[in-house]
Amino acid sequence: MTLKWAQTIDGKTAWAEEKEGRRWISNELSRKDAHCLRRQVQGILVGIDTVLADDPMLTPRPPKGRKPLRIVLDTNLRIPLTCRLMRTAKNHPTMVVTGEQSPEISREKAERIRAKGAEVIGVSLVDGRCDLAHLSGVLGERQIKHVLVEGGAKVIAAMLAGNLADEICVYIAPGILGRDGAGCISESLAGVAATELKEVETAAFGTDIRITGLTQRGAAAIGIGDTEKSFDAGGDVGGSAGNEELSQEPEGES
Repeated sequence: MTLKWAQTIDGKTAWAEEKEGRRWISNELSRKDAHCLRRQVQGILVGIDTVLADDPMLTPRPPKGRKPLRIVLDTNLRIPLTCRLMRTAKNHPTMVVTGEQSPEISREKAERIRAKGAEVIGVSLVDGRCDLAHLSGVLGERQIKHVLVEGGAKVIAAMLAGNLADEICVYIAPGILGRDGAGCISESLAGVAATELKEVETAAFGTDIRITGLTQRGAAAIGIGDTEKSFDAGGDVGGSAGNEELSQEPEGES
């Protein structure tokens, strides 16, 4: 699992009010790079709050022949049938993950989602939310082993708390949103245990900085021990972070 998000210096992940010039946190080059990363994974995962707030497509653009599975955590099947994910589910593989035992699950809603072309699967619940470890096992059984988790902040925090993340990729924009910002990632991560990243690399995309690194779980998976690697402000990012040629990419969209 690779956790990816964009933030400002003060940790904000979105504008409180979207209007002209206030849609994106990261710049165009960073968003193009994020689409490179989408092409390298087998699945892209978000929570239902991200779908309701942003109505994303969750596709790499241009696709270059890649169609990663789009995965939505939706315990109570709140996903709108008119959202872009549902409207394009017959052309792009889509999975809606819900709770096996949720009392609010509507069998009729599940069938309507399937009729749109999406798959609906149930996983066990932990504290009323989808069990991410259970989902990880289901994806592994399907040989979907590299998933890009794009949010929201609660999902990212839950992945870290459950020791399910292998890599972190963060785009940091040189701005402070303060009271004009929303979604402070540091608040969501406040309950997560300290994590020291390994094999840390950085890259500049205009005035944005991308930082990637492996969690202890990710480092152990490829046999890296406790040896530290110095912070290299000029290095390219290794591992799975996007490093394709960017010049032909479209302006990033969700």
